[in-house]
Amino acid sequence: MATLYSELYDLIIDYLVDDTPALTACSLVSRVLLPRCQHHLFRHITFYPGDNRCARIFADKALLVEELTIYERRLPGDKGMRTDVGTEVLPRMLPLLVSLRRAKFSGQMYLDAMHRVWTGVQGVLAQLKSITLDGVFFSNLAEVASFFGCMPHLRSLAMNIVTVGRDNNGDEVYQGGLCKELETLKVGTGNLRPRWMRFLFGRDGVISLENLRDLVFPVTSEVDSWMPGVHELVYRAPRLESAMLLDWRGSHQNLDHITPIPDIGHLRWPDNVHPSRIYRPIRGAEGPDTQEYQGETKDAGYASSFREGGDHRECRLSSGWRACG
Repeated sequence: MATLYSELYDLIIDYLVDDTPALTACSLVSRVLLPRCQHHLFRHITFYPGDNRCARIFADKALLVEELTIYERRLPGDKGMRTDVGTEVLPRMLPLLVSLRRAKFSGQMYLDAMHRVWTGVQGVLAQLKSITLDGVFFSNLAEVASFFGCMPHLRSLAMNIVTVGRDNNGDEVYQGGLCKELETLKVGTGNLRPRWMRFLFGRDGVISLENLRDLVFPVTSEVDSWMPGVHELVYRAPRLESAMLLDWRGSHQNLDHITPIPDIGHLRWPDNVHPSRIYRPIRGAEGPDTQEYQGETKDAGYASSFREGGDHRECRLSSGWRACG
């Protein structure tokens, strides 16, 4: 291949960044393109415990890995990875991933402290800034708290299918205020259980939401009092800027509880969600720096509008204006 300007090589790789076969081919035919291709080819790797191919990653490529997926599959009744790959290869390879910042654990993966140590997962949790849980298991709530307590710098959390066992040993022993840097929370509709949902995100949840800015959360109906409603999360998230409410079971969320949002104009929801109350700006609000929002309906006992100016924020209930947020 003729010599080109360095910028042209970069443009070629940028054009092929999503075409893995093409990147692989380029890495084999050009010494100049090889390091550029490897950066993208090894940036995200997937381990399949039980498959010996996951042991083939070379130590000199470990520095390139920024994102990791571990997909574990087991037969029913098998509580933990018992293969040599799971207990020998992963503990040997994971410590080499010093650039790892994002991880996804899926399949049927056990994340109790004992299993985390066996597989070497425990050693990489502290460096993670983003994690996705989609098909994981914990023995009890104390193990859940222990897991999130290992990620002090976590900024993005996505959860879909999470199972928490009924082993009550230590369920009452936990530390709150975990993951203080969390900015993005996405909760799917895959497997919602009241016990661990309230444990994590309820009014007294162990995960801190003080810096949360983006929220994606399933909409629940008023009768689902066992689920942490959106108003509970917003109450704990004073810096929330945007929210996506996901409909499930055809339910609607009472949006009149969502009064302390700093900028309610950023609130959004999919087309298939029909909220029972939507706030909109009111013209001519009191004061030049005051904004007032009006609900479409006015039911006794619910906030029908709210207004804010500076650090002052009020909700209007059936009995008049009250401070809120």
